[in-house]
Amino acid sequence: MTIDAKLVEEERQSWFDSSKTAPRVWVGVVGGVGRRKNVDLVARALEALGPNYGLVLAGAAEGDESEIFEWTAGAVANGTSLIRIPGSIPNARFDAIIRALDCVVIAHSNEGPSGVFAKALSAGVPVVSAGARSLRRDADRAGERASWVPLEATRIAGAIELQSTLAKLPPRSDSVEMFTRRILGGRQPSATSGAGGSTSATVSEC
Repeated sequence: MTIDAKLVEEERQSWFDSSKTAPRVWVGVVGGVGRRKNVDLVARALEALGPNYGLVLAGAAEGDESEIFEWTAGAVANGTSLIRIPGSIPNARFDAIIRALDCVVIAHSNEGPSGVFAKALSAGVPVVSAGARSLRRDADRAGERASWVPLEATRIAGAIELQSTLAKLPPRSDSVEMFTRRILGGRQPSATSGAGGSTSATVSEC
């Protein structure tokens, strides 16, 4: 986890500058953005919470880019601020985006460990997870810093409202190592699995 405080500040300020409503709370779905991440449910959850909550979607589209705007059109029309950061994101900016968020949402339909979950914990940012049973197990291990709910917009909205009130913690690195060991079947990560190694490429899409 590489946190550049100046980059974090600049990232968050750019969201406010691009927003009509200047939300108080920024919620993010980061990494590869596709159907399995249930962006439509997350957008509906934020729409229900009102204009004080904005949505950041950062990462390459896993399908047609136009689908992403279809999933969020209703929420945007009703006042939810949307920041779209497309394409492959360099590691330093990827980490800064996560740190700049007030809450990371990981609402997966597919099972498996999430590198973004680990990144968010490392950045000290609260997590709302939903859907996959594997995410529920990870949220249970993470304690109050992460919660899990079913894939329902109202339940996701309630969890976001709660988790986003938690203060950010100082960044740490051990949670990334924990998740990497799980992905590798209990083996220690190699020397190249750091901020610039192959594990980072996987983390940025999970």
